[in-house]
Amino acid sequence: MTTQRTTADLRHLDKRYVWHPFTHMQQWLADARTFDVLEALERYAEERGVSLLEVAIGGLAAQPAVASVIAGARRPDQIAGNARAARWVPSEDDLRALNEIVPPGRSV
Repeated sequence: MTTQRTTADLRHLDKRYVWHPFTHMQQWLADARTFDVLEALERYAEERGVSLLEVAIGGLAAQPAVASVIAGARRPDQIAGNARAARWVPSEDDLRALNEIVPPGRSV
């Protein structure tokens, strides 16, 4: 069983590097601006009654330059979650607000 971490859980870590569970290597931990963006995305999702996964997949699929979204999964429940997430289609206002948080072409 995995435990979902929030940005509040991670922000208190005063380290430049954390152990990355997938690569089994130390990876650079994001700076304060990245945490600000993640917290803004959490608020955005909560205000709309959707999950961060729905924001990630649905929001990405709604971008004009995106033809398809490739999402990985290891377990059947993750496949089902990805499929559910793809059903969320942001309105024009939702997409505009999302683009203010993370402008198209900018990485987090």
